[in-house]
Amino acid sequence: MEIDISTTFGHALNDLVEKHITEVSDPKTNHAPLVSVALVTYNHAKSIEKALESILVQETPFPFEIVISDDYSTDGTREIICRYQERLPEQIRLILADRNLWQAIPGLATSPTCNLAILNACRGRYIALLEGDDYWIHPQKLALQTALLEANPDSSLCFTAVSEARRAEDGSYGQTCERRPKVVKRFYGPEDAILIPWQISHTSTFLLRNNYVRYPSWVSGVLNADMAIVALYLKEGPAVFLDEITSVHNVTLEGIYSSITPIRMCAESLKTFSKIYEMDKQVYGYVERERCVSNAASIVYLMLRYPSNALYMLKRPKSLWRTARYCLQYPVAVGTQVSHTLRAPLRTLLKHLGLRGIGSAAR
Repeated sequence: MEIDISTTFGHALNDLVEKHITEVSDPKTNHAPLVSVALVTYNHAKSIEKALESILVQETPFPFEIVISDDYSTDGTREIICRYQERLPEQIRLILADRNLWQAIPGLATSPTCNLAILNACRGRYIALLEGDDYWIHPQKLALQTALLEANPDSSLCFTAVSEARRAEDGSYGQTCERRPKVVKRFYGPEDAILIPWQISHTSTFLLRNNYVRYPSWVSGVLNADMAIVALYLKEGPAVFLDEITSVHNVTLEGIYSSITPIRMCAESLKTFSKIYEMDKQVYGYVERERCVSNAASIVYLMLRYPSNALYMLKRPKSLWRTARYCLQYPVAVGTQVSHTLRAPLRTLLKHLGLRGIGSAAR
């Protein structure tokens, strides 16, 4: 996966990778396997061995490599993956940062160790994605998905259903739920690009074609990089669906996206959606009409409801201007959504003040 270095941001990303990321591998392992497993880690000492073992038990008729990136973990994760690499030097390669690179340059939303560096290091025809706090539960995941992509050469990626586990207060993972399409199809196109990583699957199930798309530098500048990557791939070819549960995604409150405030979540989502739309306005026109407008309306509502959110946006002029642009371009749609959202708290306030008649009229 190539990165577009035609921008200043792209050049800065490349410089960051060249200066601060090194590879640890056996020089004799210079062959190109059919599949590369890209395992992303950062402070996953409690779960990384389970993730690794779920990869190593894969039953495949072909060789595969495991490429592990570590963004300068401080909890013992690096020591664990180094032990595995020493044990299996012909199969495991390490991509290691000499310091934490998250937000190392202005505009960077995700560490290049976690996306750019590891994806560029993968040598297989296909790339399977996994994070160090998730794990696979189907021993033939790689074999089945690879067979599907081999049989459907026009498809850009393969994904499956996923089991989602939420962490309880005591730190254990108990409650689980399945994420799968409500209407199962064999193939999914650009119209499903937003739903696949958010609602009906997860990146831990993905198998991508390697060197299939050019990697624009702006992907490292958005928090929803998984959604951006799916949009890049589906623009070039459909996704094929395997109706099996192949992985468990552990939902924690410490994740970058799940731990942020609602106003930042909406602002980051609006940035991602607008970038996807600008990438191909014809293919992703619906993203602007639906997702951009909806997030702009949510930002306006949150600013009106909570003054601290207005202060947050004022400190971020690019995000504020992006929101204002959609409000000016779609004033009726944004206004309708904001007024609809404000009705419930307005009725509650009027009822509390004893103005029930006016509260009823506010409907």
